[in-house]
Amino acid sequence: MTIWRVWQDGGHGITNKSLRYFDSLKGKLGAIHKIHIDGDRHMSMEIEALNGVVLLSGVNCGYGGEGPHGTLTILEKLGIDTDILKAKVLNNNPVNITQDLGGLGSW
Repeated sequence: MTIWRVWQDGGHGITNKSLRYFDSLKGKLGAIHKIHIDGDRHMSMEIEALNGVVLLSGVNCGYGGEGPHGTLTILEKLGIDTDILKAKVLNNNPVNITQDLGGLGSW
């Protein structure tokens, strides 16, 4: 039995640290259900998965900088078509990403 839990990157707001932390979770999250990104929150990305939730501080949305590009990197790792979401991530705040279950990939 898997215990549902909360993972967080430490809250430093550094894109590379958030990306490395996300990579360290591979195989732990299971199917991804929803991703919420809000650049106005300290923990700006929230990934809801089968086995818990991930809170990341160095990836966000709403402008063309390093943080939103880090968000696109995570989406690509999850197998999500970023061609469709790139403009949404770079130009909007907040951003919610939900697709039919299984459509977001797993990690």
